[in-house]
Amino acid sequence: TIQSALADTKTGVIAISTGRYNEHDLVIPAGVILKGGYDSRTWQPASNGQTTLFGLPGKTSIVLDNGSGIQDLLLEQAGTAIRAANGASSINRVVVLEAMQALAMSPFSYVRIANSDFVNNKVVVQANQTNKVFVYNSIFQDNDVTLSNDIGSSSFIKTRSEERRVGKE
Repeated sequence: TIQSALADTKTGVIAISTGRYNEHDLVIPAGVILKGGYDSRTWQPASNGQTTLFGLPGKTSIVLDNGSGIQDLLLEQAGTAIRAANGASSINRVVVLEAMQALAMSPFSYVRIANSDFVNNKVVVQANQTNKVFVYNSIFQDNDVTLSNDIGSSSFIKTRSEERRVGKE
């Protein structure tokens, strides 16, 4: 299981094969990156298929600790898809679909989001002014609320051609 791989890993990348996983409350420790999209026969990036974590209402799929990250995952139908627990973490090439909260941030946590898609979620980012969110080249589509509150003033959403500040000055 993904949970057992996390329990055995102190630092580095955990490769996950393509497929559908029904796991939740996965705590990604500091220095670990959870990376989906691998072919289970060769452990090379798969030419097709995706790694999907199917969530449960009221549960958190992934908890990011300081210095951890996730990449190449589809998180579907979670209560909270991702919780940034403390410090800085990263989200890259992740799709969050139909979650109550796509990303919930604990006080003073920071997150870098790149090349990710947030589709049909109730709330995309649940945060406050102690948080910083840096978003690059990501898509927000058919969500009820993108940002729940004002966030740290150095936060931004940036596409290839523009930068938009989203925090209070």
